[in-house]
Amino acid sequence: MTGRGTRSFRYGARLTVTAPLALVFVFVAAEMTWVAVAASSYWRVAFVVIASLAGLLAVSMIRETVIRIRGRRRIVVAARELVVPTDRRRDDITIRFRDIRGLELTGLPGFNRVLKIRHANGELAISGVMLGSVGELDEIHGLLKAARKPR
Repeated sequence: MTGRGTRSFRYGARLTVTAPLALVFVFVAAEMTWVAVAASSYWRVAFVVIASLAGLLAVSMIRETVIRIRGRRRIVVAARELVVPTDRRRDDITIRFRDIRGLELTGLPGFNRVLKIRHANGELAISGVMLGSVGELDEIHGLLKAARKPR
């Protein structure tokens, strides 16, 4: 990667999908709660369970939306290593290029693609749906391939 600086890519749930779905689950939770109030005791339990599940999904999606807006989770392709965020805030995975054993880009073109990275400590998968555009996964793949070429 000589001649290129560090490249950084936002990594997280896509706002165009996650934000509207979060609103849908909030409304479903509210509707199920309202229906549970008027239902018999048997159906009340079912509606409360559905409302609880919808509420948990809404909270999870809102959390992912906030994380994406803040832009704190980033994939970084540096001069000698790749840094990929995990679900935990402070635990990023750092992989040196010399430790990468194999790269495999799978799936159909578009957001359904996954970049699988085999390295000395295991395997890592980067999903295209978690990146900002379709081309970013291809760019990461290209940068990693170029960095691994012997000089």
